[in-house]
Amino acid sequence: PLLPAMLLGLAASATMALATERLIVRPLFNAPRVTLLVATAGVALLAISLELWLGEARARYIQPALGRLNRVSIFDIQVSDQRLLVLAALLLLAVLLGLFFSRTTLGLAILGVSQEPVATELMGISVKRLSSFIWALTGLLAGIAGMLTAPVVGSFTPGFLTSTALIPAFAAAVLGGMTSLPGAFVGGVVVGVAQSLAVSAPIFYENIPGPGAVMVFVLLLVVLAVRPQGLLGKSS
Repeated sequence: PLLPAMLLGLAASATMALATERLIVRPLFNAPRVTLLVATAGVALLAISLELWLGEARARYIQPALGRLNRVSIFDIQVSDQRLLVLAALLLLAVLLGLFFSRTTLGLAILGVSQEPVATELMGISVKRLSSFIWALTGLLAGIAGMLTAPVVGSFTPGFLTSTALIPAFAAAVLGGMTSLPGAFVGGVVVGVAQSLAVSAPIFYENIPGPGAVMVFVLLLVVLAVRPQGLLGKSS
């Protein structure tokens, strides 16, 4: 049944994130950040390999939670209920996270850790405990992303979210500014529009293989060359 499967998936996602924090991130806590980035990328590759080994390299098909495909029409483009659900969930999570990071003591402590971990530790706040909480929260958000995205595509394979969402999302964060939450949303809109234009305009898809991915990387190179800190990011 869908609801128990969703709850089990969220629990598994959060547990996987906590295990990654304890087994990989915690031993490398004082290592350079690029080392942590490579280590967690290795965890992702290992997870995909295990999924391929245990679950076989075949697509699983899933029906959308909401089936209507033409609820809204924008410039003759039909928007399905499932995509509207994704948009509503994104807006809700954005508001909740914005309030959490700006209005709660725990959220402010997390911001303090991200900016000045040593000073935050001296104030009596456990950086390692916050790290565990952050990883569990991100695992939960990743689970939600997977459950919302798979029905839009209609099927999913091991690691499908890495290629369909993670790489464009990382590019969006860099475009908008890694230090700016509003910048990440602006970058997401820019990446989304650019990908849509690339796959729908004949001049792109008739002459360039994989036009969506190519457009994202071109945008990324242009922004990094002109404004390395991103559109709304602050230079260090």
